[in-house]
Amino acid sequence: MAPDLQAVDIALELVLTTTPEVELLKNIQASLEAKLASYKIGEHLEYADLVKYIYFDFTTGRAFSGIDDVLSFTLTCKSATITGFGQKVTLDDDERIEPGTVSVTEAT
Repeated sequence: MAPDLQAVDIALELVLTTTPEVELLKNIQASLEAKLASYKIGEHLEYADLVKYIYFDFTTGRAFSGIDDVLSFTLTCKSATITGFGQKVTLDDDERIEPGTVSVTEAT
């Protein structure tokens, strides 16, 4: 039987340095989506597991260049929203995370 897919929506707002790398926001979005797509059936969504992929590319391990600060980072899955370390969304044994709407924006 196929797993019951649970979409994770991410809202990330960043302050960038004066000289960020080319396509930084798009690269961070791709990194977070790749991490979400890698989850196994029954694996819980933990805030701390995703934070590092704001700063490092999930696929290559390369550090991103140009992030000055993270203003907000919110994960929503199964009607629950988590916004800080120590928080998680528990998945059932027959559920698997999939990328939902991943929004990475620059603070204005």
